[in-house]
Amino acid sequence: MDEALHLKLGGAVNVLTLGQDDVLADALALAMTELHRAGGWVPLHACVVARAGQAVAITGPSGAGKSTALLRLLQEGYDVIAEDRSFWHAPTGRIVGMDRTLRAYTRSLELFAPAWLPRLPLAQDQKGKWLLPLEELRSASAGPATLRRVLLLGAPSTLERGACVRWVWEATGRPLLRQGAQGTQAGVHQLIHQVGIQGVDRETVMTAVRAILQHDSRIEEDASG
Repeated sequence: MDEALHLKLGGAVNVLTLGQDDVLADALALAMTELHRAGGWVPLHACVVARAGQAVAITGPSGAGKSTALLRLLQEGYDVIAEDRSFWHAPTGRIVGMDRTLRAYTRSLELFAPAWLPRLPLAQDQKGKWLLPLEELRSASAGPATLRRVLLLGAPSTLERGACVRWVWEATGRPLLRQGAQGTQAGVHQLIHQVGIQGVDRETVMTAVRAILQHDSRIEEDASG
C-alpha cells in the first residue's frame, strides 16, 4: 500500500508492518480496517450510543443528521461509543468505536450542547465542524456493548431485504482484499438477520433509540434479578 506500510493477511495471523517513514493517517486507517475485516469485524460508518451494555448504531448518508442525533442522545444521558467509525464483531455481537472526536456545527452546539460554546474555537474538520474530544463526552462506564439494532437514517421504515443489503454495504464500505471481502459478506448477512435493520428519519430516530434501549435494559434487569 505504501513503501512504509506492508499488510499481510493469511491464516490465523495477520501482520501490519510500519517502516521508517511517516505513513499517512488515511493509509494506516485503511490498513487497520482491512485487518479488522479479516478478523471477523464488520466496519460501520455509524454513530453508536449505549445504555446498560446495550447499543444502537445509527447510519446514513453524509448530511442525514447522525451527528445531531448523537448530540441529542448525549443530552439525554446515553453513552457514546462512536461518532462515525465503529466495528461490529459478528461472533460475539459486540460493537466498539474508533473515534477520538465528535464533529458538530456551531448551530448544533447552540441547540443541543451549549456548554461547549465557551470552549470554542476548537480544531475543525474540512467541512467546518468543530472537533469535540470524545474522552470528555464519554462516561466512565462507557465501553464495548452488544449491538441490538441498526437504524438507517433517511430510509423508509419498512425495508425489503434487497434494500437492507444495499444500505448495510454502503455503511460498511468496499473491502480491498479477498479475505476482508469474505469476512464482511458473512458479517453483513449476520448483521441483517441477527441484529435487524430499521429505517428512521430525523423525527423518529430518538423515539426508536429510546424504545430499543429501554426494552433491552428491562430485559437485562430481569435477567440479573
